[in-house]
Formats: sequence, C-alpha cells, structure tokens
Amino acid sequence: MEPSPKPETPIAPPPPEAKPTVPPVPKEQPAEQKPHGEKPSAAAGAARKTLEDIAAGTPVAEATKQMENTPDREAVSALLTEANVLLLELRDMRLLMTSLATQAADSPLGNEVRLDALRSLQNMDTRGLPPEQAAQVTLFQDKIKALKLPDAKPDASAALPLIARYNETHPDSPVPPEVVDQIRNGKREATETVAQMLQTNDDLAAMTWKELTGVEGFTRLTPTPGTMLDLAGIPKTDENMKKASEIFSSAKSTMKEPQPSFKDQAVAGVMYGALAIMFVSQLATGGDQGGGGHH
Repeated sequence: MEPSPKPETPIAPPPPEAKPTVPPVPKEQPAEQKPHGEKPSAAAGAARKTLEDIAAGTPVAEATKQMENTPDREAVSALLTEANVLLLELRDMRLLMTSLATQAADSPLGNEVRLDALRSLQNMDTRGLPPEQAAQVTLFQDKIKALKLPDAKPDASAALPLIARYNETHPDSPVPPEVVDQIRNGKREATETVAQMLQTNDDLAAMTWKELTGVEGFTRLTPTPGTMLDLAGIPKTDENMKKASEIFSSAKSTMKEPQPSFKDQAVAGVMYGALAIMFVSQLATGGDQGGGGHH
C-alpha cells in the first residue's frame, strides 16, 4: 500500500517544473552560434578598458576617442586573415606583423595595431609583382578601402596613455618628453626609438605586450616561421613552412642592407612600426634574443 503513493507524487511535479526550463535553452544556443554573438563581449572589453584608462587619469575625450569610428572588429579580423594567406603566397615579410595584428587583444593599442596593419597593406606597392599577383593585391586593397578606415591620428595614439602610465610608475626611468612629443607629432624617428626601448626596457615591454596581447609577464616575441604561421592562423603544412622559411630568409638578407621602402610601408603607426623594426632587426641579428611566450 505504501509503494503506490510514492510513484504518484513524483509523476505530477516533474513535468510542470521541467517545462519552464526548456524555453530558455534554445534561446541561449542560437545567440552563441551566431558570429555576431561575440560582439557584445568585444565591445564590453573595449568599454571596460576605456573606463580603466579614465580611472587611471586619461582625459575622457582621449580615452573614448579610440572607440569612435572604429570599423567592425570581425570585418577587420576577416581582412587580416585574408591578408595572411595572400602575404604567405607572396613571400612578403609583412606577414610578420599582420600575423601578430590578427591576435591583438580588444584594447586601444590592439585596435590601433590592427588598423595600422590594414593601412600599411592599403599602401603596399604592387610594382614588380607578376600581373596575377598584382591583381590579387589590388582587389584586396579595394576591400580595405571599402572599410573606410579612419585616418591615423598620432596625437590620439594608444601609445601615449600607455607611456603616461609607465612614466607615473617608473619615475626613475621615464620615457623622455622629446620621445613623447615625437610620437604625438607622428615623427618617423619615434618608431626606431620605441623599438629600441621595447628591446632594452623589460618593464615598458611588459606593459606594452600586456596591452597589445592581454598576456601578463610577456616581454618579447622572438619570431620563427612556425610562430608566425600559428599567429596567422595558417596550418603548418610542409608547403606552408617552406614558404614561411623563405620569408625569414628574405627578411634576414633585406635587413642586413636596410631598405627604406620596407620601413616606409611598415611604419603606419608608432607602435606598429616599432614592432616591425624590432622583429626584422632580430632576424638580421639571428633572432637569438630571449624568450617570452606567445599565444
């Protein structure tokens, strides 16, 4: 007699309670499956960074400037991914930088480096390329132009608040005011100075890489063909590794006899240009400088 009441009591309650939990599940799944589902988190990350900059003393107008007129994150990422494949086929050393830009964090400096990467490719010279490859580059450049990238504004560079924060916490070894002025005025010599600083000042390098990649305690990236392909999101097949190795061989020989054309096209922004100069100088000297990790 006692067994029968026990089954009856569980049978009635579960169905009503299970039904309310079913509708929310399908509603959440489509949102996660849609590509644009990532946008809120990216926007939230950028907004949080802006608030942190303001809290750190960055003027509101300067802190919010980076978020205004910024092209769609996914559109920029898609073009960088396409650029990586194209540059590998061209055996072009710009892949060193576009691969890093592809992995840049959602931060003012990360956004700046991504846009500077596209700006440098938009101005890429097609002279000397075979007609078919020149046509591919031109078609790709048309896609960049369609994004209508905002003009680079040196006086609003994300490098400025970054250096201001560094100087506040390192009064004994600040970045000199003349270098800050060079950055603010978009002077080319600032890129080589910053490149040197990133290689010799671990504290500044760690702050820069944290802002650029989101990785803590990271001070240096020593590029290798495999690392470059990993960052670019390109499979490390034997053929791709061979092409990547050709890029590194070309970069080493080029930088032993520096060609202004590469620097002119690479230097779209101070931090982007500084990283480019740093990478190719490491290659020219053998790339045996210390560690750091990468993601």
